[in-house]
Amino acid sequence: MEDNKTNLKFALPIGTVLSNGDNQYRIVKVLGAGGFGITYKVMAKIRLNNVVGNFFFAVKEFFMSGCDRADDGKTVVIAKSMAEQVAFSLNDFITEARRLNRLSGKSQNIVQVNEIFQENNTAYYVMEFLEGGNLQDIVQNEGAFNEIKAVNIISTVAKAVSVLHKEMILHQDIKPENIVMKHDQDNDRLIPVIIDFGISKHFNKAGAPTSTPLAKGASDGYAPIEQYARIERFQPAADVYALGATLLYLISGKTPANAFEITPQSIRNDIPDYISDNTVTVILNAMKKLMDERTPDVDEFIRQCQDILSKDKAFDDSSKQEQINSDSLRRETTTTKMVKGRNRNSNRTLEKDERGLRKWIFIVAAVLLVGALVMMFLKSTDSTSGRENGSNAEDNHDSAEVVLQKDSSVNNTTEEAENMTADGNSLNETDNQDYANDNGRVNLKIDNGQNDVKPSAGKMPNRNDKNYGQNNGQTNSQNDYQNRSADNLQKKNDTNIGTVSDGAERQDSKRNKDNPADAKSQDQPIKKEQIDKNDEPVKKKKKNANDFIREREIEAERANPLITDDED
Repeated sequence: MEDNKTNLKFALPIGTVLSNGDNQYRIVKVLGAGGFGITYKVMAKIRLNNVVGNFFFAVKEFFMSGCDRADDGKTVVIAKSMAEQVAFSLNDFITEARRLNRLSGKSQNIVQVNEIFQENNTAYYVMEFLEGGNLQDIVQNEGAFNEIKAVNIISTVAKAVSVLHKEMILHQDIKPENIVMKHDQDNDRLIPVIIDFGISKHFNKAGAPTSTPLAKGASDGYAPIEQYARIERFQPAADVYALGATLLYLISGKTPANAFEITPQSIRNDIPDYISDNTVTVILNAMKKLMDERTPDVDEFIRQCQDILSKDKAFDDSSKQEQINSDSLRRETTTTKMVKGRNRNSNRTLEKDERGLRKWIFIVAAVLLVGALVMMFLKSTDSTSGRENGSNAEDNHDSAEVVLQKDSSVNNTTEEAENMTADGNSLNETDNQDYANDNGRVNLKIDNGQNDVKPSAGKMPNRNDKNYGQNNGQTNSQNDYQNRSADNLQKKNDTNIGTVSDGAERQDSKRNKDNPADAKSQDQPIKKEQIDKNDEPVKKKKKNANDFIREREIEAERANPLITDDED
């Protein structure tokens, strides 16, 4: 760490231009520094036929601790005491750069090296610029990844390490800081890429090293115990340990203890409870202290990771096991908690969504139920109102019928009374005619039987005549019979009218009780014309036969006074 800070002081100024003769790279930012170099972000103008564009690259400069800068601020000054060591390390630097250049294209998860050139008394190699940030920064800013995402990342990195091992190269510095996310233009997603081969070592087919870097770099927490000495033989388990430690960091967010202090129990203590037993086993096997007890190679490590991924339904597609969705990678945080065991954070999120969906379904169902109840209540109210209106209509109809029946009864009774009166008048006329005939006979009897007096035309018989009483008695008997008939007819007429009136009154009383409004209207005064018009046939008194006879007698007496006894 001290070497890193020291070397940063000797970083080239921003705006410095580096050139290999064909291309020029202008420094725009210092990305970092290590014990054997400084890395810059540079911009270059690239011409493609007639089109010129600006592109960003990463350039690594060989700058060994103990070196200095010349007055121009660019040239590297090497102390004579370090000349041999610097020359040896510089050769390894260039050799590794060329080896990486040859690996370019074999795996997109290994940083791509474009070219190597020498300038300013040192060497540079140009790499692709990775803008996604390293895993260490991502975890510090966003929190630990969930289990499946972390296993998927480390499995992808392990495949890239497998490519290195097939080339007999040990990286020897695998850690979250040296795994940078890269945007895949073809698939529009982020993928992990291994960088920083500063202390990597190459071996021949027999397993002996072909280069001996002077640096004995070992990152605490990620380097196995044997790396703190010097690895003299090709030992893939060294990188396996670093892969297991990196996986532990991704799911816990904690840097592991160094290889001298770490224990299986301390590893378990750092692992969250919701991580599956399979993942815990993979980490424990990869981080065994003794190399012989450790997972033997990267291929076995990859196989164990694939077993974990294959058990998760979200990653059943083998192509998805090699890549990471950038959006999902950014959103995952340590705030997610899941049930201990094989439950996954993604499943918990799904369950939460399902609970939210069920909640909304319940709310919608409740609203629909309340709406249905309101509609039923409104329909019931309308039905009750309809029945009440129908009942009122029936009552009004019945009242109307009663009124019509009343009017009809009154009219019929009136007509009957008029007919009876007419009949009475007719009877009176007949009685009068009979009376005239009887009087004539009486007069004739008086004339023939007693006095031989001829009746004068138009004269009434003498009341004092003997035979007058007999004849008159017969006439009176007939008149009494006629009077009784007329009286009986009159009584019948009065009875009918009274019956109709009583029935009408009872109908009016019932209607008034059902419809108070009608009663109120009935209480209003009736016009005199209406009373006279309706009651005229009933109230008009008709003359009976007796009255008619009596009037005729009075007229006859006035016209012809009867003969008294003195005149006889």
